[in-house]
Amino acid sequence: GRGAAANPPAGSAYTPNTGGGNSSFMNTPPVSSDTLYQNALRDLNSGKYDLSRQEFNDFLRNFPTSELAGNAQFYLGEIDYSQGDYQDALGAYDMVIANYPKSYKSAAASLKKGEAMLALGQKTNAARQFHVVVTKYPGTDEARRAQAHLRELTPRSATTQPQSSQHQ
Repeated sequence: GRGAAANPPAGSAYTPNTGGGNSSFMNTPPVSSDTLYQNALRDLNSGKYDLSRQEFNDFLRNFPTSELAGNAQFYLGEIDYSQGDYQDALGAYDMVIANYPKSYKSAAASLKKGEAMLALGQKTNAARQFHVVVTKYPGTDEARRAQAHLRELTPRSATTQPQSSQHQ
């Protein structure tokens, strides 16, 4: 009968539980990395933050070495940031910078780390972080935005009001 092929005998070549190798058949996720990532991004963009957070976390758990892992970590920070959870956002951006230095999002994470510090009222740390962005990622949009923040944080003339809080 044809049913026998589904359960190969113990001595067959198909032995998923070898313990070695990187491709363990046992915890293959139900969807591809691209599908999961695209779903998470779509849900993020349509404001379904809880669902998106869950999907990005699933992505990181199942595909930690994907080249999009840094992006997924970054977007977890973006979700926290957009929900006013600046402390958690800070942690997420830090993880992008520390764990995915080659990520497409490392410059953005550096900038957003400074912006999260600013939102938390940590102006000195924020200024220091914006200097890092300018130095580490010269010529990028992130560097230009960091320079704009630095101009706001360090008024040139003494006549400017010190408490110009443009970040509600």
